[in-house]
Amino acid sequence: MTQGERGTALLSVLLLVAVMAAISATAMDRLGLATRLAGNAASAAQARQWLAMAEDLGMSQLESQAADAGAALNSVLDVERTIALPDGMAVRATLRDGGNCFNLNSLAEEREGGRLIRSARSIDQFTNLMVLLGVGAGEARRIAESSADYIDTDRLPSPFGNERAVDSDGAGPVPDRAMVSITELSRI
Repeated sequence: MTQGERGTALLSVLLLVAVMAAISATAMDRLGLATRLAGNAASAAQARQWLAMAEDLGMSQLESQAADAGAALNSVLDVERTIALPDGMAVRATLRDGGNCFNLNSLAEEREGGRLIRSARSIDQFTNLMVLLGVGAGEARRIAESSADYIDTDRLPSPFGNERAVDSDGAGPVPDRAMVSITELSRI
């Protein structure tokens, strides 16, 4: 083997080593990425399991509270609760009515001290719902505003509101509390 042939062989071997090093580096990078993805998938699966467990635990607590609430079932809706998990962590959850009906008590939101304050978003939703059902826009707005005023505890009349101490026909006071029955809507 001549000097030129040895140089060519050495160059070929070095080229093969360089190609193999590049392939190895790429493979190691892919292996690291796959390991991180597997770890993320495991963490996501565990988070889904914790979420399902927290949901079951929360539902059991809320079902017992709803059973205790009786007719005032709406008192457990739209109230943020903290649910303790077995590992010492906690989840904050708010139960909202997800049915196919409009929760009239959502027209006012509960604030600190148990105060009920009008919810502009819910008033707009109730107005839009009535308009979709064929009620005139003005009449729908008046009913929604009056209903919110009926529930809120601020004693301040709002546009189209219903803040009075006693109805004009003497039927009774405006409650300034959450509605217990749908029949209360007829007082407005």
